[in-house]
Amino acid sequence: KREAEEQEALRSQMLKTLSSLDSSISAIPSEALAKAGAMMQEYIPDEDAELVAKAGQTALAMSKASNAFAERIYDTMRSEHGVGPALEAAGLDPEMMALTAQAVKEPRWLLWEGPSNRENLARWLAGDIAALALSGEGGPLNGRFVFGPRGVGKSSLLVAGCVAAGVFSRIKSLPAAGRPVVPVYVDMLRATWLYELCAAHAAGREHAWLNPLSPLPCMMDRALQLAGHRPRVDEEPDLSRWKLYPWFATPQEVCEFLEANKLNMLVVMDEADEPYKECGNIIARELDLLRGDSPQMIYYVSGSAAAMRDILFEPTRVDTGVYDVKKFRYKKSHSDKQIPLPPLEPLSSLEDHARAIMAAGRAVSSFHSAAKRFLAKSAVPKRRARFGRSILRAGSVLRALLGQPGAHSEKPPLGLDKMQRDIIATQHGRQLSSVFAAHFKSVITGLCPETVLDQLVSPSVGFPALGLDIGKLSARVSEKSGESVAAEALMSSLSTLSDCGVLTLAEAKWRPVSWTAVLSIMLVDEGDCSLPFEARDDLSHATVGAKTTEPVLAQAFCKSAAKSAHFVGTASEGQRESLLRSLERLSLVDDAAVAKVVNLKWDDVREDASVLREGMLYKPSPDKGVDIVLLVRDPESQLVHLLLLQAKATSSGAADAGKSTDSSLTGWNKIVPRFTAQVDSWRDFHPVSLSLLRDGESLVVWNVVVTNKDVNENALHGRVPAEIGIHEGALRMAMFGGVDGAATSSCGRIHGPHWVVAFGDHLLSGLPPAVLDWARNVKRQAWGGHTAAEAAGAADQAEA
Repeated sequence: KREAEEQEALRSQMLKTLSSLDSSISAIPSEALAKAGAMMQEYIPDEDAELVAKAGQTALAMSKASNAFAERIYDTMRSEHGVGPALEAAGLDPEMMALTAQAVKEPRWLLWEGPSNRENLARWLAGDIAALALSGEGGPLNGRFVFGPRGVGKSSLLVAGCVAAGVFSRIKSLPAAGRPVVPVYVDMLRATWLYELCAAHAAGREHAWLNPLSPLPCMMDRALQLAGHRPRVDEEPDLSRWKLYPWFATPQEVCEFLEANKLNMLVVMDEADEPYKECGNIIARELDLLRGDSPQMIYYVSGSAAAMRDILFEPTRVDTGVYDVKKFRYKKSHSDKQIPLPPLEPLSSLEDHARAIMAAGRAVSSFHSAAKRFLAKSAVPKRRARFGRSILRAGSVLRALLGQPGAHSEKPPLGLDKMQRDIIATQHGRQLSSVFAAHFKSVITGLCPETVLDQLVSPSVGFPALGLDIGKLSARVSEKSGESVAAEALMSSLSTLSDCGVLTLAEAKWRPVSWTAVLSIMLVDEGDCSLPFEARDDLSHATVGAKTTEPVLAQAFCKSAAKSAHFVGTASEGQRESLLRSLERLSLVDDAAVAKVVNLKWDDVREDASVLREGMLYKPSPDKGVDIVLLVRDPESQLVHLLLLQAKATSSGAADAGKSTDSSLTGWNKIVPRFTAQVDSWRDFHPVSLSLLRDGESLVVWNVVVTNKDVNENALHGRVPAEIGIHEGALRMAMFGGVDGAATSSCGRIHGPHWVVAFGDHLLSGLPPAVLDWARNVKRQAWGGHTAAEAAGAADQAEA
């Protein structure tokens, strides 16, 4: 019994390994392809005159037949259904080839509309399918390289080409010299684990039976098993025989098998740049073995990274800190083995976007109805603007526009919000955004986030004009940062932004992939602006969202403190006047923008107090409760004010201007402890605070709560002071190590903490005008408030 359990556990483990291998491969059963090929005549009648090439005929006749067949394949695949009806009639589940969302329902030739490079790739695929199906070989230059930014449709075309190769090579009228083509699609991103095993020489007990020291031949072997040409190892009941299975170890062994069985193969190695980062020398060796010595095979290598072209053709130019090409740098490049095809370009016009969505079909695009309505009246300005907003918000590249909402995908979407997060998370991301945003504005007069939509709807320039070469990027980033930033130091960041679908490299210049990327870059430069969930129907106004709530409220408080600040507690009149005087002098940004926020690590302040500069908004990292930290000086009173601010806001709020909302409902019993939690996380608050002072100065610590909701008098004079009294002891202990010893322990140089609550229309009047315009346009009364004049009148009336 124990032996049986051990055998079952071993089988389970081996099946798990095999499942991981299968997730990297997509193949179609040969019987289903044969049935679909036989049915193609029903949908596309054969013309025997096209396929008269037979053994013994001249090379010219063979060439003419191949060209005619390729043209027929191309025309069929760009038709309404491609090979979809034949596959469906054959009972084939299209999800057999569904490693990409675009191929879930109808594996047809997507994106033949648009820039000519897409048509070029489609014709190459058609020609290769015809060559393999008719002449039985791929020729001496049997490798192709396809490059293009992430999300522009490479996988769509290549998956569809795989399916077409399997079907068209099995139609009835092919001559005897023709051969069935085994289509194999390999997602190299999912196969990275196999290459890592190979690189680590980790063919241990768990995976030794799989022969992971030869990843690509191993995956080809498994594809032949899944297609029904080789015995499936998992159908063998005796586990000991699994370990004896003769996995292919080289591409030549695969080709020998194909030749012996009168088969050919079309292989797509998609996302090849991912494993190249860690295992470039292994992939280079595999491609080297494929060079011209495998006529039974045509292979396509596809990559999204901007450096992928150099990896294959000019490896000496590649940053070895990002890609593992050290062992390959001094070998021959692939120029004598692969044909580099022109790179795929992003969709540009709204019409191209709509036609691509329509080509994908209703089943795989939630924008299908919107695209159909747009194409019906594409000249109507309102239709263009409405469809453009949808495209810009979603991501404006193919991958972002396909795939039903909620559908699982290992590849994250390329939407507006994600792009901003990717840029911010990238080293030098903010600096690069600042440089690119300034360049965009210099190229397109009047460009700002609110007018990016206009460029998508009716572009005045193309993406090439928005590019910058690495030399200019280095110089401008250095100028912005005030220190020298070498070009080599930017390459890793640019590569990351390329992987994220934000930037791409074309004609030696880095440029945005889409108008969504342009908007994301500009929003990051202007302070991490983001769209609130409730108001994503409009991209024409500056907006307040999760990442902008805190800076805009802090900014509004600084501008309106004289009217909006309500002091709670024992701060002296002199301390209050000094704070208001300091804030009045402060100018964070001009009125049209949202203030920028800089991340702050207290450990950095502990090491060097000058890190905490005056007049800047800082975001504590980690955020334990305080949203914004601000330091201001008042030379007149020799007081330094350290503000710890919490922003409490709602996007819905009270709909009626006269309706008050007791902000104690947001939980004052939690607000005060959040200040304590933040100071606790900092450690050494007291000595670090003292280090901020110069000779003769004293520090005043202010705990500020800012909210876009109204706070009624009962809360302001009752609940708020009561909650402060309950929790302030713990806060003083965290700050100074004693409840009432702060002033004496620091010789009277630290005062507080004192409390300020800011709210109401006077606070909202301090918001940037663009934000107020947005709030009123989308009817967000909780953000729009009254106008400044209305607010002043309401305040006078309340005082009276």
